[in-house]
Amino acid sequence: MGLFFFYGIGKLVFAFRYRHIKKREAQAEQRILKMPLSDNWRPKVQLLYTTYNDFIPYALQQCMEQNYENTETVILDNSNDPEYITMVDQFVKNHPGVKLVRDSNNKHAKAGNLNNYLNGVGKGTYDYFVILDSDELLEEHFVEKCLKMFYYGDIGILQCNHVSGQNHNAFMKTFSRSGNIFWPVQNVVRSAESG
Repeated sequence: MGLFFFYGIGKLVFAFRYRHIKKREAQAEQRILKMPLSDNWRPKVQLLYTTYNDFIPYALQQCMEQNYENTETVILDNSNDPEYITMVDQFVKNHPGVKLVRDSNNKHAKAGNLNNYLNGVGKGTYDYFVILDSDELLEEHFVEKCLKMFYYGDIGILQCNHVSGQNHNAFMKTFSRSGNIFWPVQNVVRSAESG
């Protein structure tokens, strides 16, 4: 019981810190996002979509609809279920610009294929990359906004709030709301505290 009590107190502290930090952080972020992206700086960005028997075509399609033109999509598929393998192959067939990479060793599911790509065939083929889980959704300005944060901000890695596009049952729908509240608070507080 004491553990739950202290865990709850910790969450209250996070909530109060969030209110204190959020306004200042939002103002700094808005200043950067209003600035134009330099015309002579157009790095290549790859969207690395990881899937392991959970391919969701509409989620990937939405992620691909970026307004930043130097973006390429790579599906990192470690599926072993024939249904998902067929879905991925059909998606690639319907979207000729999408690259497909499969790890024949199929080690460590999504993380293994991501490591295989970043340390192997994909090494040196991008300036920046975005790691997408199978149910992740991105807005159309996502890549452009991230690049502005790298160009004008003093950062080396960027973690964003997650929006899940797949809530199949009442349980998932109910608790996805708390996740959509929890992650922004958690990310802002931890980022501010770590500098």
